[in-house]
Amino acid sequence: SDLDDLLNIMINSGMSDEEISNQILTLILAGFETTANTLVWIISFLSVNPQWMESVRVESNKLIKFINNQLFFKMQN
Repeated sequence: SDLDDLLNIMINSGMSDEEISNQILTLILAGFETTANTLVWIISFLSVNPQWMESVRVESNKLIKFINNQLFFKMQN
């Protein structure tokens, strides 16, 4: 295949199916951990910086609306 995506690179490298599966799982879990750590840091920062928390709240309210209990986001360019 001419595809240069990560999965094809691993398949063509001679890795076993188990090795590929383990590598993909590691990538997925690492992504979740990074996201979780980032969210915890942001929440911690905002909790001790009320002026920034208010700024985030104001901006969020401009972009997020609830209509009939459904969440809508206004896309920004």
